[in-house]
Amino acid sequence: ITNVENHGNITHAKADMDKMTLHMGGIIGFVNKSAITIGDATKEAADIKNYGKIQSSKKSIQFGLGGIIGRIYCADREINITIQNCLNETSSTVSYAGWWAAANPSGLGGILGCLAADKTDKISLKIHKCTNKAPVQKTGQGLQSNFHIGGIAGNLGLVAGSEAKTSTFNTVITNCTNTGAVNNTDNNYGRTGNYSYCGGIIGHFGCGGSVSGCINRGDVTHSIYSKTDGAMRIGGIAGNADNTSYSNCQNYGTIKDASKAIQTDMGGIIGRGNAANTQITGCTNFGNLVCANTDTSKPNIYVSAGGIIGRVVQTGYVLTNRHCEAESTTKECVISNSNTIGKAILGGIIGFGAKAAKITDCSSKVTITDSYSSAERSGVFIGALTSGFTFTNCSAGGKYGETTLTAQNYTTYCFGSAFSSIATTGITFAE
Repeated sequence: ITNVENHGNITHAKADMDKMTLHMGGIIGFVNKSAITIGDATKEAADIKNYGKIQSSKKSIQFGLGGIIGRIYCADREINITIQNCLNETSSTVSYAGWWAAANPSGLGGILGCLAADKTDKISLKIHKCTNKAPVQKTGQGLQSNFHIGGIAGNLGLVAGSEAKTSTFNTVITNCTNTGAVNNTDNNYGRTGNYSYCGGIIGHFGCGGSVSGCINRGDVTHSIYSKTDGAMRIGGIAGNADNTSYSNCQNYGTIKDASKAIQTDMGGIIGRGNAANTQITGCTNFGNLVCANTDTSKPNIYVSAGGIIGRVVQTGYVLTNRHCEAESTTKECVISNSNTIGKAILGGIIGFGAKAAKITDCSSKVTITDSYSSAERSGVFIGALTSGFTFTNCSAGGKYGETTLTAQNYTTYCFGSAFSSIATTGITFAE
């Protein structure tokens, strides 16, 4: 499919679909083919363009909304799909304001809404040289939902009970850019079990693959409520990452969380890293991270914010040549918590290192600001960490509160004060 434009709005507002699925795209709503190529990458200008709004205000049990494609359907088979040189323009808005009542994979994306696969599928998906300039937003309410939003792709995941196998899953995202705002708001204060991931490039990446050369310049904002067991993951590149590698990506957008939730993980590059042996190389965060829930009746009591990764929960992570710093000498890169009663874990590279990792050639030059009265889990390099971390040729600088780091005091502020006994060997002062 080449040389296609859409200028019309795609809207669903007629009736709720309690037992039906909904898939809408500016070019294609539903892909059910084993092999297809969309767009011509040899053209200098974008080949596939969408200018129309993609909007739904009614509920369904499962949905995929995308500026170019709504949903890709695998159906227990081998698929080979390429999406390249596509543009979702500023005039478009990809938005969902309904609510859904089942734990089915759903997603919103500036280019692709959702790909949901089973462990028996064989997937080769390439998204290359695509740009989203439009806002991607959700304002509805969810029940027991898996709902994810991304500037390029919303949900690249597996159905419940499946496990990604790198031998049969190969999703490659290269040289994509997002400048549109990514926003998730849930104003229903009585529901439980909300699980939502948001990212400047990908909301949820759970089917194995790689991301390289991608840039996010859009702000990513999360403000939802989870009564008991919810988890929110927010990242400048990806909200949640399983079995994936990242290289040479950059985030410039502000990552902001104002959720009332049990747990939130947020990072300048990745919100939460779930899978073992993930490698992240040459990625830089220039954006601020803001923990902004100040509701004393429901504080976000467990938030991890890291300039690169919010939380690492599996062993074997390798971080190489990664940086979190200001975009210029006239700006600061700030990681902040404004909640005076909710604990936050803030770090320039990693918020919470729950499992050991190898960190090489990484630098952090940030400002850490924590309003909590006992901020013992915030540091300019890592907020909280377990033993077993190794550091090679790393550096730390910037500010901790009102204290400017120097060659004499920087080791005091590398990790949260509760972890001062862990050696900073391999970390030097960053001028």
